[in-house]
Amino acid sequence: MIRTSAKKDLVILGRGRWDLGYGSTAISMSRALAAHHRVFYIEPAFSWKEKWLYPDQTSLRFRKGYHGGKQAPYFQLPGDPANLFYLVPPLRWPTQKLPDGGLYQFLMKRNHRRMAVYLQWAADYFDWQHPTVINFQLAAYPFSSLGFTPAQKVYYAVDRLEAAPYLQKHEPRWEVKSAAEADLVVATSKWLRHHFSEQRSDEVLYLPNGAEVKLFEQAVDQRWDRPFDLPPKGHPILLYIGMVSERLDIALLGQLLQQHPEFHLVMIGPQKAGPGLEILQKQPRVHLLPPKSQFELLPYLAHARCGLIPFCRSPLTEAMYPLKIHEYLAAGLPVVSTPFSPDLEDLLPHISLAHDPQRFAAQVYRKVYHDTPDHMRQRRLFAQQHAWTQKSEQLLDAMATHQNGQNHHLTPRIDH
Repeated sequence: MIRTSAKKDLVILGRGRWDLGYGSTAISMSRALAAHHRVFYIEPAFSWKEKWLYPDQTSLRFRKGYHGGKQAPYFQLPGDPANLFYLVPPLRWPTQKLPDGGLYQFLMKRNHRRMAVYLQWAADYFDWQHPTVINFQLAAYPFSSLGFTPAQKVYYAVDRLEAAPYLQKHEPRWEVKSAAEADLVVATSKWLRHHFSEQRSDEVLYLPNGAEVKLFEQAVDQRWDRPFDLPPKGHPILLYIGMVSERLDIALLGQLLQQHPEFHLVMIGPQKAGPGLEILQKQPRVHLLPPKSQFELLPYLAHARCGLIPFCRSPLTEAMYPLKIHEYLAAGLPVVSTPFSPDLEDLLPHISLAHDPQRFAAQVYRKVYHDTPDHMRQRRLFAQQHAWTQKSEQLLDAMATHQNGQNHHLTPRIDH
């Protein structure tokens, strides 16, 4: 593999895939870092069980050739930086539902070995030079399991794992080990910063999520045709982008639409089956649309009047810093949110917080009918301070500060 003039080799372990239909802190940061460095984004491995049960799933079909050995197990995407490579690891053994015991530990050792062998292939193929590893909460793969010694180890926390239903069984225990092995821990929310600060003697870097500001500014700066699946003109559109799941305050949304029969709510993103989704599906002024790429979102943002973040406060959401906040603001939209996280108070007055359904509806009404060009300008200026380019520079500065100065070499620890 021909090397480029990039300064560093950065290996990113992430829990998100580019085609899952919702935003990813790890992928957005990877794109920003790849402006000046070679970035190798290691996707989360699919399991054999997923391959057997869902062979026609779009994400699996896209990666079929990589899993089957017909293609080198990596790809690049049009429009991404030339230095960004997506690496597709081999299929893993399913372990998430197993109890912690002999079988679980045996299969995890197999998974670690498969990943380590794959990373050794990548190191040789791409000629990695003293790579730094940034682990975006792929907690079950601690640094000591990777088969080489990174030049620097960064653990980057985005979610509260013990509050995530699918992850809470095993991941929190692995996270303790992964964070303890890290040279630097990064947290996207105040809750996470406090949580990890209690476990470490050094400072945890607080780095809230950002936005691809230049992309989302196009919603304002260009003219966009009205998408065919929006409600007819004359009805103010309220927009929610993200997963439709139990984190949403469905009752609050119902009261909002009841108080303002002229409003239509457009919700774009993956839909998780459950009582909340069933209620929304019965609402004639709720329009549930499938996930869209960031570029595909622009005309919807351009024709919306207000962006919503109607989360319930819970152990999961209080540790969140949603990606959509600065994306809404960069697109010029006023934002109304519930106060589910203490981080949101730092965004006042650029967003509005409402503690109950009555105040929420009143804030949305005010934003829809009394927003001004000056308010929009202030929101856009604020969003520009939270671009991923600035976030990546802050991360690199912190990494340089924590760098211990020792020269590390790629040292395989694989038993052949």
